[in-house]
Amino acid sequence: MEANQFLNDIFTTLKKYIWLVLLLSVAGGFVGKLINAEGPPPTYKNATSILIEKQYEQSDIRIFQSDETSRFLSTAQILIETPPILERVKENLGLKKGVREIETQISTEILGNSNIIRIEVEAGHAEEATDIANATADAFASEVGTILDVKRVTILETAVKGLENKIEYNRTNATIFMGVIIGFVIGIFLAFLIGATTKRSKKSQTNA
Repeated sequence: MEANQFLNDIFTTLKKYIWLVLLLSVAGGFVGKLINAEGPPPTYKNATSILIEKQYEQSDIRIFQSDETSRFLSTAQILIETPPILERVKENLGLKKGVREIETQISTEILGNSNIIRIEVEAGHAEEATDIANATADAFASEVGTILDVKRVTILETAVKGLENKIEYNRTNATIFMGVIIGFVIGIFLAFLIGATTKRSKKSQTNA
């Protein structure tokens, strides 16, 4: 009987102050939206591709050429993101950022089983992504012959200004959701607090 009365009191209190719970839930969500008003700024990507072929000596054993080519391409791919290349990029573009920071903007991949390496650059500005991509390809084409035995290096595709891919980062709704939950919990707490205070006040008046 007492349990039923307790549950009845809970439902009565919630029903009476549901407006307060809803109001604080909405207010919490609004505050969460204000906190998370702006998402991360967009970034831009652009890419170039390079064809590179190894120079084989006449004495090379043909059966091992496949393995040699694979190692050669992997080395060339890694070389793109090293200081000898990136220092040239920094110098040619007059960049103030360090080589390590430029390195974080660059990603490379070997396309399938080909001799083509794709260089992709991501930056906060479209023009910067394009400039760094082209400068990296140029620097690599100029310098790789001094480090590796290269037969030919050809820039197959240059990054074109105006054709950058814009990467949008949507705002997360987690902050808004948390605001609603916190507002809801506070609303319920206040509803029971007000209900208990009102009930105690009425009892005091009755006893008086």
